[in-house]
Amino acid sequence: CISAVHNFGLKKDMDVLIYGAGPMGMGVANYLQVIGAHVVLVDGIQKRLDYAKKYFGIEQTVNIQVRKLSECCAPKSFDAVMDIVGDTGILLEGTNYLKQGGTLCSMGVLKESDAMLNLLKLQNNTKLHMLNLPYRRMDYMDELVKLIREEKIVPKHYYSHVLPVEKISECVQLIRNKDALKVVLSFD
Repeated sequence: CISAVHNFGLKKDMDVLIYGAGPMGMGVANYLQVIGAHVVLVDGIQKRLDYAKKYFGIEQTVNIQVRKLSECCAPKSFDAVMDIVGDTGILLEGTNYLKQGGTLCSMGVLKESDAMLNLLKLQNNTKLHMLNLPYRRMDYMDELVKLIREEKIVPKHYYSHVLPVEKISECVQLIRNKDALKVVLSFD
């Protein structure tokens, strides 16, 4: 998540709209909060948005199952819009919320059946930055360790369950149903 923020060129005081409150979305949002960026986190699962507020201090969230994003956010109001879900529809919607010259960040892995993007539908003066695999992620390990030691990033907040390995089926079901953020398997 940290390497993605650096690769996208996101910095302090930037306004960033993030689609996706799964583990990666929360990780990016948490790091952006730590460095002083302003984050709006969007998802359709209220429990995840509540989790992001409670553990990562994300002040503004939007449940798109309840409210339209256009009711909460003005067009052309973000320096960057991130799709962490992996959906070209999100990229096309997100372009409307970018300031001129803003960066449309694709971090979610697109499905083979949804890998075509009509660039003519993007607003003029948009940078499209694709990052579907980690790039230079180990370069930021020292920074991550420092933030953990300073308790600005708390690893325990990145998983919601600890289960013995014998309950791996339950683990898979929790993740499949989106009832778990991440699950740690114990081999004790």
